[in-house]
Amino acid sequence: MWGKNLEALFSLVQENSVPNKEVVDEFSSLNFFDKKLRLTIPVINEKENNSLWLLSNNIIDKLFPAFMAKADIEALKTSYKFNDNSETAVIFYHEVMFDLMDLLLENQVIQMPVAFQSSKATLKDAADLCFIVVSN
Repeated sequence: MWGKNLEALFSLVQENSVPNKEVVDEFSSLNFFDKKLRLTIPVINEKENNSLWLLSNNIIDKLFPAFMAKADIEALKTSYKFNDNSETAVIFYHEVMFDLMDLLLENQVIQMPVAFQSSKATLKDAADLCFIVVSN
């Protein structure tokens, strides 16, 4: 769908430059840019001084040990013939993350994005589901 302009979007983020017209045209229907051509989706820079990155790591530092304490990774690895414990943990977490999201919704910690409310969703709501991670 996005073609070569996806690469241009990532370059834009890394270089902190002004987007060209082709990139703006391709992503504007998704609400990726505001009227001043600033990116509207979060950019997570994997740097110690990035507050979103630090917050994400803080959450993971608390969540992962609790998750691992409840999961018998070795038994799951053996039972499903996964390659190693890391692969097992990632796949197992992927299976339970939706239950975790349901609990967060139920306890009103988070709200359901409009994009998932099919009766109200528009193409512009897609930006609420996107983010870019810049690895350093």
